[in-house]
Amino acid sequence: MRDEEALLRYSLASNKNLETVGFEDEADWLQLRTKGIGGSDVGAIMGLNKYASPLKIYKAKVMGIQNDVSDKPAVKKGKTMEPIIREQFFKPMLEEKGFTVLPLNHMLINKNYPWLRANLDGIIIPLDETKRVHTNCMVAEIKYVTSFAEDAWFGDEYNGVPASYYAQVQEYMLVTETKSAILGALFESTWEMHYFQINANPTFQQQLLNMSKTFFEYNMALQIPPKFDAELDKEDILQKIVEPVETTVETQEMTDLGMQYKELNSKIKELEGQKKLVVTEITNRYLQGERSNSPAVKIKLTATTKTALDKERLEKEHPEIVKEYQKTTEYTTTYIR
Repeated sequence: MRDEEALLRYSLASNKNLETVGFEDEADWLQLRTKGIGGSDVGAIMGLNKYASPLKIYKAKVMGIQNDVSDKPAVKKGKTMEPIIREQFFKPMLEEKGFTVLPLNHMLINKNYPWLRANLDGIIIPLDETKRVHTNCMVAEIKYVTSFAEDAWFGDEYNGVPASYYAQVQEYMLVTETKSAILGALFESTWEMHYFQINANPTFQQQLLNMSKTFFEYNMALQIPPKFDAELDKEDILQKIVEPVETTVETQEMTDLGMQYKELNSKIKELEGQKKLVVTEITNRYLQGERSNSPAVKIKLTATTKTALDKERLEKEHPEIVKEYQKTTEYTTTYIR
């Protein structure tokens, strides 16, 4: 349905393709999510999420197997901090630039892409009411970054944000037909707010549309599980590998893949060697006082402290403690020679 009043409030009524879906509580919201593909799903479907695979999304959507992380401290912090970040950080920054940000209490669907679902943390709208059309609005995405997760930020790709978050805001811009998004991230260790402006990327969005539609129509609708991810689906692979295989067949395709792996592995080792030599040269030149002359390249050597368990000493002096707390973990390994 189209809630015209709500869309007017969000300054999105000018987008005639938008529909709104209300939800009563979190359980209702989770159920609605299973009927389509949301922003937090597309990164995994596109292979851009380091923690979730297409199979995990499939199991949640089709099999109802949810990976409940609501009790994890990082998730609790993020949920608690979202309205605080929106009101105390985002809003003052935006008002200086002639905008404000509103929370959204509706799920959004675009009639052109009905399989997609958008649950925005906020919508950024102009303070000037005469300019409040959807093409002048921006998506607001809010992240609370724990100390553990900080290393994933400020990379050379995806505007400096983790790839799965980039996919998330691109999906939200597709649904709302907006041209830009601002992702605001509050870093726990420094308590500093960082803002990343991300513009709509038509090439990326087309890839997102193609892959998400295939996943929805093929995997979800026909209930055909996607391929295993060798790194992210180890438990599922382990369950499958113990099942007996009635017949095996030797194929040229399998041989070609094995050869491809060996060639890539050889190149990686060669590049790692070259990388080590470059790092060594950079270190020595830095210690002699040389610095980069371009803002595009930042080089800094710092002293860091790391505390770790002295396992060797513990095993030697207290073997009984080591034995008591040892655990056996079963995992899969692929051998390619």
